[in-house]
Amino acid sequence: MVDELPLEILRQKFKSGSLELGVLVNSAVRLVGFLKDIQSALWGTDIFKLEVGADRITQTFSSGVRMVWQVNDLGAPPSAVFARGSYETEETDLMVALARGKNRFLDIGANVGWYSLHLAGALDPEDRLVYALEPIQGSFDILNENIELNGLRGVILAFNLAAGDRQGEQVFSVPIDVPGAASMLNLHPEAPSDQQICSVTTVDLFLAQQGAGPIDLVKCDVEGAELMVMRGASRLLTVDRPVILLEILRKWSRAFGYHPNDLIGLLAQYGYECWGVGKGAPRPILAVDEDTPETNYLFITDAHVDERAILQSASMG
Repeated sequence: MVDELPLEILRQKFKSGSLELGVLVNSAVRLVGFLKDIQSALWGTDIFKLEVGADRITQTFSSGVRMVWQVNDLGAPPSAVFARGSYETEETDLMVALARGKNRFLDIGANVGWYSLHLAGALDPEDRLVYALEPIQGSFDILNENIELNGLRGVILAFNLAAGDRQGEQVFSVPIDVPGAASMLNLHPEAPSDQQICSVTTVDLFLAQQGAGPIDLVKCDVEGAELMVMRGASRLLTVDRPVILLEILRKWSRAFGYHPNDLIGLLAQYGYECWGVGKGAPRPILAVDEDTPETNYLFITDAHVDERAILQSASMG
């Protein structure tokens, strides 16, 4: 049907005289109806505003954070919020509470910047820095767009890097529809993927090169390579001793040849205890088994007195 063609093509046909005005108007009216459907779909979500421009689509969330929406990236936070209504709300709120008044945040596997953007607003405005590491070029480019969009250039420092247990280069497998699920291993053999060579460093080497100063908080979500990252962060764990949020999925850690309890045990050697977050009230976790519902875990030490109080308060609802 002619009137089902894209509106820009129908406009061209109208201008050339090969299409009646009524057909053009009817197609435009149908699109207006589609916009109303989109508007109603935003009700009850964390999306405060959706802006459609000629060059990009952006979302403004109830937190005030703005992000570019790459609609073809099905796993990115904007797509998740639109589909599910929210994105890691409990984890985000908890990390924001823990970040208030702090100075330095290290975001490992920053993707397009959800945690970097939210925590930047909670850090001490007089002395705050976010170090955001993202190895995948497409996600890194959007991360930089989001930094600019929120006026945070100079506050969030983005690096096109991966973290691991050694310095060098690594081939990443990048699912085309969900580039945020990129990993050092091909964790999604059923999905079309690209290959990308990425630079890898260790946390300790990176922080030394940056002269970063003490890191207060860390978030690490690297699709199964979390144990490798922590093995390359012994100085951070010994000296800075930050609060750490890790995503640990059993299926991804299994692909890398370890169990989540190996990671919990490694951090315990540095005096860290584990709390499960994101599936209701936070709770202490001594060990992960096949029935453990959490996939995000917060690690604190005895020195984190105020942070422990925040966790305990959250655990009581």
